[in-house]
Amino acid sequence: LARDTDLQVLQSGRTLQYQRPAYGIERAVERVLVTKFPVRDEAGVIVGLCGFILDVSELTRMQHTAQQRERELTSILDSAPAGVFLKDVHGRFVRVNRQWENWTGFTQMQAEGQSNKHLIRAVVATPADVSDRQVLETGGVTISERPAPPNNSGLEHVLVIKFPVRGADGGIVGIGGIFYDITRRYRAESELRASETRFRALVENSNDVIAVADRDGILRFRGPSRAEGLGYGATVIGRSTETFLHPDDLPAFAAARNDILPAPGQTARGVSRARH
Repeated sequence: LARDTDLQVLQSGRTLQYQRPAYGIERAVERVLVTKFPVRDEAGVIVGLCGFILDVSELTRMQHTAQQRERELTSILDSAPAGVFLKDVHGRFVRVNRQWENWTGFTQMQAEGQSNKHLIRAVVATPADVSDRQVLETGGVTISERPAPPNNSGLEHVLVIKFPVRGADGGIVGIGGIFYDITRRYRAESELRASETRFRALVENSNDVIAVADRDGILRFRGPSRAEGLGYGATVIGRSTETFLHPDDLPAFAAARNDILPAPGQTARGVSRARH
């Protein structure tokens, strides 16, 4: 290698630098940086070459450590079941993880240096910009739920957590963010709200006497027809169902209630007389 590089410098007339293992040098030196350059006479003719060797063992170890940590960090980020991103103080993407790429459809290369408005639709970009400013201005954490960025992965709604990223001096140097897929939860909550709306409409327009009691038999809800059917008003809420039943019917009522409590979905039928 030494002879080849010597010839390369003499023939090209240019300075050459390269690293190599430290052969035949003290044990503490593991790697060196070699610099060679041509030596010229007064006429500019190359008459020789000169070189020097610099110990870069510690620098090399530091570079290897940094590279290993970078690989570990990338592995952690890309294994995370959430979208992770880092922005600079101007709101431009610096780094994103694999899940972010999968959910948004943009790669690290496409996202890097771009802001929200260049990547995602306004309905998402506007609240994202607002929360970015909030993090930068307050230095606090923001948590929000919002529609997901345009994607082909089935992601519809996300929970977004943003936080300030600080430098060595404590100043804010960027915005970190994590977002989770809450599509299934959002759908379930929407279906539950729709179901509750349908149930309430059914109850409020039913001619039947409908009431809901807790496990202890305390009334928690009454349908509007209850007042007309039994003559009781809103004062029944919070009272025990047993106060409305004929004493002779209480044992059968209690037995039926005790049968169905351990078995959700089970029903019981019976006849009870009501007090007026």
